[in-house]
Amino acid sequence: PGVFTITAVKDSASECKAYTSIEKLIHEMPSVRVSKGREEYVDIHEGGEAEILFEFGGTPPFEFTYTRSTNERKGKKSQVLETNSEVSHEHSMRIRASLEGTYEVVAIKDRYCAYAKPGQDLGKGQKLLKY
Repeated sequence: PGVFTITAVKDSASECKAYTSIEKLIHEMPSVRVSKGREEYVDIHEGGEAEILFEFGGTPPFEFTYTRSTNERKGKKSQVLETNSEVSHEHSMRIRASLEGTYEVVAIKDRYCAYAKPGQDLGKGQKLLKY
């Protein structure tokens, strides 16, 4: 993030150089961290709940999509059981979970930009950022 400035453009074929001053403000990429970035295993007893903390980087409001998948077992790939979308106007959000599984954020959008894991649809004409 910061100010990106172009001060000159040069054609390598003719060595022609033109001076300019074009400035654009580059915003921070939206980011999310789940449970302070730690892997947590919580034993949820019947009728109990666990709290999941989402912390966001970027500019609010944040829209994010997360999945709940089966827990990985040796020799078996996990399967997505459900997909949920939420909106937060703050830099953090807590949700209560009462179902077993692995919770993972698969897409995030802030005021200026959006990012999704490969294979995830951002919807509403959003473009996937690629590196």
